[in-house]
Amino acid sequence: MERLNKREDKNSIPLRNFYKKKIEKLSEKDKKEKSRKINHFLAELPFLKESPNNFAFYKALKQEPCLFETYSQFKDRACFPVIEGEKLEFYTNPENQWKKGAFQIEEPLKIKENKVSLKDISLFFIPGSCFDHQGFRFGKGFGYYDKTLSQIKTDDSKNSFDFKNQTLFIGTAFLEQVQKSPLPVKAHDIRLNFLVTDQFVLCPLNKARSKKNKEEAVLKS
Repeated sequence: MERLNKREDKNSIPLRNFYKKKIEKLSEKDKKEKSRKINHFLAELPFLKESPNNFAFYKALKQEPCLFETYSQFKDRACFPVIEGEKLEFYTNPENQWKKGAFQIEEPLKIKENKVSLKDISLFFIPGSCFDHQGFRFGKGFGYYDKTLSQIKTDDSKNSFDFKNQTLFIGTAFLEQVQKSPLPVKAHDIRLNFLVTDQFVLCPLNKARSKKNKEEAVLKS
């Protein structure tokens, strides 16, 4: 399958391979326990229970956190991505019927009445190969999430905990997938509202806004 971001992928392949090897060193028991902790942190985020619309989950691969515990609480509002052309479309799966799609990832059947519009999704749980503390991620280099989520209008002036009338992007990662130094991202890369790991929860957009406000205050003084 052709990559959408050829130049970026060429530059980032070593990083993806580095983090892939780190995850491969984790035992299945370790990944299960780390996933449990991630689900615990997610359960403490207040807007999950209050958000009115659908949640976009993902079918976890071996190197990704499993969100089954969180999904079990919100399965009536859950939808999953299906690759269609160069972007993702989302479908509910009340019949619990799956098929193998691209990358051998299980996808729900494309039943017309189960399709969910992007505007009807309150938050997206987003996996990745690696993440940074600034809220950026590397996926698999195909650009599907970035291309899809760029269609959603976001308001960076809002606080991440002000969930009303905005769509939230929540990255989920094992601690081993996170680096403190910034990833070499491009202008089109989507920034996360939250990054939830098995050790901490980051609100990078709030941090960025706080820094920006301080800089503006200095300039005005």
